[in-house]
Amino acid sequence: LIEAFNSPSELSSDQIITASTWAFIMSGDIEKYEHTLDMVSVPAVDIEKYATELFGTNLPSIEHHTVGSGDVKFYYNADSKSYNIPVNPVMFSYKPDISAISKNGDIHTVEVKYIQETPSWMSNTTKYSKVYAKIVKFKLRKTETNYTINSMEVISVNSIN
Repeated sequence: LIEAFNSPSELSSDQIITASTWAFIMSGDIEKYEHTLDMVSVPAVDIEKYATELFGTNLPSIEHHTVGSGDVKFYYNADSKSYNIPVNPVMFSYKPDISAISKNGDIHTVEVKYIQETPSWMSNTTKYSKVYAKIVKFKLRKTETNYTINSMEVISVNSIN
């Protein structure tokens, strides 16, 4: 999850590249590219296409470079102007639970409660079954073909013990 923002124009290149690359991975389009072992090379312009689909056209100029941390990194190759992306990245994350949706004109406000991921042997216990790690409010703008993210606000963050 990227940091809160009031407008896509505030996003850093790291935030744009990371969110757009994950959108690309989740889209299933990764299968359209040639695989080399456990990686796929994706042109930076294709990642930029996902950025525009995700955030609209009000984006700052993107400075392409390697992003990520730990076991999941998206390596940028300046010579080929492409990203090397793991075919099957493994990352623990949150499970979204949409708790409210409202509409005002072409702006849709969506409140999402993120359920903390827990090991399977703990997920059936009352204490861990639906622990919300954070609550986030997104403002989305409806376009002709999809919705773009206009802003994101973190409503609350819970420390989980």
